[in-house]
Amino acid sequence: MTHSHRGSFYSTTVTYTFHNDQTTPTSQSNSTTNAVPVHSTEAPIPITVHLPQQTQPNSAPAATKIQSAYRAHRIRTLHRTISSVDSAADELQRVIQRQDTVDAIRSDEREKLRMNEALMALLLRLDSVPGWDPAVREARRKVSRRIVGMQEILDAITESKVEDGQSYFWGYDGFTRNWDEILAEMEEDVCKSTGGDELERFCAEHLGFRCLQSDQLSFPVLWQPKMAFVGTNSTHFVVAEDDHGGNYSEIYVNGWNSYWLMEKSIWVSSRSKVSKMLRMGAQMGLTVCRTWAFSDGYGSSALQTSPGVFNERVFRVRVSALDYVIVEARKNKLRLILSLVNNLNAFGGKTQYVRWAEEAGVNVSQTDDSFFSHPTVKDYYKAYIKAILTRKNSLTGVKYSEDPAIFAWELINEPRCLSNSSAPVLQAWITEMAAYVKSLDDKHLLTVGIEGFYGPKTTERSKVNPGEWAASLGSDFIQNSAVDNIDFASVHAYPDSWIQKGDSEAKMNFLSRWVDSHISDGEHVLKKPVLITEFGSSLRMNKTPEDTNLLLKTVYDRVYESAKKREAGAGALIWQLLVEGVDEYADQEFWIAISATVTALNAVGPGAAPPQALGHAAEHRNTRGATTPHLLKNAVFASTTII
Repeated sequence: MTHSHRGSFYSTTVTYTFHNDQTTPTSQSNSTTNAVPVHSTEAPIPITVHLPQQTQPNSAPAATKIQSAYRAHRIRTLHRTISSVDSAADELQRVIQRQDTVDAIRSDEREKLRMNEALMALLLRLDSVPGWDPAVREARRKVSRRIVGMQEILDAITESKVEDGQSYFWGYDGFTRNWDEILAEMEEDVCKSTGGDELERFCAEHLGFRCLQSDQLSFPVLWQPKMAFVGTNSTHFVVAEDDHGGNYSEIYVNGWNSYWLMEKSIWVSSRSKVSKMLRMGAQMGLTVCRTWAFSDGYGSSALQTSPGVFNERVFRVRVSALDYVIVEARKNKLRLILSLVNNLNAFGGKTQYVRWAEEAGVNVSQTDDSFFSHPTVKDYYKAYIKAILTRKNSLTGVKYSEDPAIFAWELINEPRCLSNSSAPVLQAWITEMAAYVKSLDDKHLLTVGIEGFYGPKTTERSKVNPGEWAASLGSDFIQNSAVDNIDFASVHAYPDSWIQKGDSEAKMNFLSRWVDSHISDGEHVLKKPVLITEFGSSLRMNKTPEDTNLLLKTVYDRVYESAKKREAGAGALIWQLLVEGVDEYADQEFWIAISATVTALNAVGPGAAPPQALGHAAEHRNTRGATTPHLLKNAVFASTTII
């Protein structure tokens, strides 16, 4: 046997030799085997057989590579399964968050059973995923906890008791807990789990507020009462009495202004002031609040820092702040009028839009009236409108355009021009912007936000103005309010500011004519509701609370008389109400601090005398800091529904 090495193989040569000797074997008595010898004259024939063998005796690396590839394939497959379950859970969460789902679960046990079966099916799919890999196991656990949490939410929906639009849930200690308390705990937990203790400590020590990363939270709509969208029927506001919209009730507005709600909702530490204001407003019998939905400029707290560009930190928090305002309003069965830009410089206003255009190199005029005329500036404003109206509330998942807690949008607060030469431009702007808003949201009402001054073309009516100056501001109550997409007319009333030299009697006479004239125009000319969206009495110019009370009472009385006649006077919103801790938002003259002891306003039934005084329901604070009782009226109208 010989060996030869060829390449990576060893060769073994085996040689077999055949012989034919034809020799007779020798007899062996003790042997049982007969040998047959074979003789051959031929040479031996060698036969070579190659036996392949690996040069490396250890096969572990190849096996490891195969196993790793298979393991990676299995992990990817399992993650795809988990991801599929997570996506299905997303869809179920969106369904559970809808108000109609909440109502169905509360009223029909079969609907709850159906939702629970869907969640259980997802859990069974997760159970089929083996947990031998730590990453897979953690991903499966995370999704599983989420699904179990949704099951607990379903139980909370059916077990919660609803009182006055709020939901309460049984805590682990057996006591009922308000959902607000649960939300506060969840916010803190999310902040710590997302940012860690260091982030929480930094926010508290250096920024003065608790960290709230609301993008990580999505709370179900458990506490929200059912509400219908407000519409108009000729000169009246109406709401549907049932889900089918077949029957409608006429409604009148008794409301107030608190422009600071979004500003105070930025930080968690001050949100309680917003909740308190809305809760006390509801307790007083008020039903609609008007507030700002804008903040434009360069400051660290500005929402829109340049056209269509939002401060990333503030956008996430501040617009979430507006989310919070809307949720709190609905929880208290209140509706909001949201104004989209300011004519004044406060919070940026139209001046900021014009300045942005100038800084971008756009050739605009030297006046702020180009806000109403220049295409670039108008595009800036449209971009902001779209961002707000199409936003989805981070706390409820409901789009602003789909939320009935919004009573109406307001194009601009108190639009004015530098001269009447810009009046046609303002009129065209109102027409264009009203159409654009309706193209994005046709469910909510829309108003302009004008003060109600009559222009020079309405000579006879301009005599009602507080002075000749009022007809030179480019606005006109009739023309501006008559635009097709404008659903109701707005009016402001400040006799103390507009007629500074008049005595109390002159101011009350003016105020009566002012309100009556606009209601008459709404009834006979515009055929639309008229809402007094701002009215107030100066704390500085009126020497006694009685003087202030008489002016406020005049507005309520005129609207009340209109309602008794079923005319276009649709309600009034006082300027403005504050609660303790928000004194920085008190303007110089017009504001009322609400006492913490307020519980409700007196109601006047059908056929009763004009609204009666409510003792110490609210307070004035004069410029010296003293408090004096003020009587806030509640206009309750005969044979009508108050919203």
